[in-house]
Amino acid sequence: PAVAARAGGMPPVAAALLAALALAVGVLAGMTLVSPGPVAAPIVRLSIPLPLDWRTDGAEGQRMAISPDGARLVYASRAGDEAPLVVRRLDDFDEHTLTGTNGARTPFFSPDGRWIGFVAGGRLQKIPVDGGTAVSLADARAAFGASWSAERGIVFVPTLRSGLVQVPADGGVSRPVTTLGEDEVSHRCPDVLPGGRAVLYTVLSAGRPAEIVARWLDTGTRRTIVEQGLCGRYVAGGHLVYVRGDALVAVPFDAARVRVTGPAETIAEHVLVSPASALPGVVVARAGTVAYLPPESASNDRRLVWVDREGRAEPLPLPPGAYAHPRISPDGRRVAAWVSAGDEPHLVVLDLSSGRTSDPGPGARPVWTPDGRRLTYDLDAGGRDNLYWRSPSGDDAPERLTSGRFVQFAESWSTDGRFLALTESGSTTGRDIWVMSAGDRALRRLLQTPAGEGGAVFSPDGRWLAYVSNETGRDEVYVVPFPGMNGKWQVSNGGGREPVWSRDGRELFFRNPPAMLAAPVAPGPAFHAGPPVTLFEGFERRPAPRADYDVAPNGRFLMVQAVDTPAEAPRIDVVLNWFAGRR
Repeated sequence: PAVAARAGGMPPVAAALLAALALAVGVLAGMTLVSPGPVAAPIVRLSIPLPLDWRTDGAEGQRMAISPDGARLVYASRAGDEAPLVVRRLDDFDEHTLTGTNGARTPFFSPDGRWIGFVAGGRLQKIPVDGGTAVSLADARAAFGASWSAERGIVFVPTLRSGLVQVPADGGVSRPVTTLGEDEVSHRCPDVLPGGRAVLYTVLSAGRPAEIVARWLDTGTRRTIVEQGLCGRYVAGGHLVYVRGDALVAVPFDAARVRVTGPAETIAEHVLVSPASALPGVVVARAGTVAYLPPESASNDRRLVWVDREGRAEPLPLPPGAYAHPRISPDGRRVAAWVSAGDEPHLVVLDLSSGRTSDPGPGARPVWTPDGRRLTYDLDAGGRDNLYWRSPSGDDAPERLTSGRFVQFAESWSTDGRFLALTESGSTTGRDIWVMSAGDRALRRLLQTPAGEGGAVFSPDGRWLAYVSNETGRDEVYVVPFPGMNGKWQVSNGGGREPVWSRDGRELFFRNPPAMLAAPVAPGPAFHAGPPVTLFEGFERRPAPRADYDVAPNGRFLMVQAVDTPAEAPRIDVVLNWFAGRR
């Protein structure tokens, strides 16, 4: 049948799907298939091509979902934070764009498949599957999983490091479902089981592998279901699908007793798992259709480039890699960045005059000290990212600067070397800005509100601190006096993040992707910024307050640029009928 369909002009993917469906019902071209007994439908594997610039490492949350009956996929239409969702049927491959879903994360379907939930703009929202007006339901500043139950409403993850909460499907008061235990840093990937008695979810803990647990919603009883696994999803008929390492596996599962009843089998050898967020690129329909991103669908090929104010780019002498958050040394002679490929991110330093590189060791998000003698960075130690520093050559041992329960990112040193601004993420308020005194390394909270703050950078004269807050429902750039914090000015208008000061302090740059903007700053004892102007557009961007670029002493921008063509075209792989005949 696939050959006949191809001859008639049908795409090969549609032809294979048509063949599988025809065999499943036993009818093809009006002829009844006769069999001496029940015959399981064949396992069919399909691939849905994605745009060449489509990429995700999962750090910002899932960007696809599948309907409970397996008939529809929804996924981000293209690369970028403003991409809307697209709904595609798997029987005839018809698709349509959902207007009003730009930047959506963690899409998920209602039990009847008529609505799609998602997270955008700091809110949990829903929209009809055929399009319409999005409805706001609750605050949601993280995008690490949601499950819609006919009996229990929506169970979701409200912040980056939090337990689960529950909200009615039509909105209303949210109430907690789980709370973090000792050494637990996050609960995510909820899946409410049929009937609403219990919810499965993944627990990330300090110093222990991720585990899948069940919690009974009426009694609060908790039980470990899988000791090493990510994001379990129940399939009707009795299986639990989850990720172990980078393999997609399934085990027989008794939903009534909420327990595994048999050994695991492999569905796919390798699936995409984000090293930054521990989120797998996998979605599973209740009816059994499985869709996943193979590792090659997340291209890590990026390069560092110099960019002038008109957007003209000149590559640095570095091979392509998974570069992020580049930083230029105070003297402008070296560049530090981190490479996120592999299980452990590591730092890289390029000497611009010689072209030689050095590897200071494991770590992420480097920040130069004002004297250029050390790199400050975060490193996962026992399940938490805390701050360290060491020489850019890596010849010395790393020295720990902070310790604490929550994840910490270095942001900016004051030019006199007395203070380090940092972001702490994981408390009940999400992201907060702290400052460390270099002398005694004491930490002091600067900004902690119900909103999420981050990306704090000192002005060159040390009198001002620029940062990002989503207090209005979207990221905007603000400036406050330091250390007094008495006053606040909003610099961006219509969205902004990733602030960076010019070396002379007369401009404040920020991004409202895809645009790079510059706001003139008047010198003097009072802060005054003029209207921002757009300089150029494009280049890689991350959905985070922290700048993914830097500005050199000569005014050039150091940007991250995606390599034009991935090694393999990105795609979504779909598996049909894997569970047919299995018990």
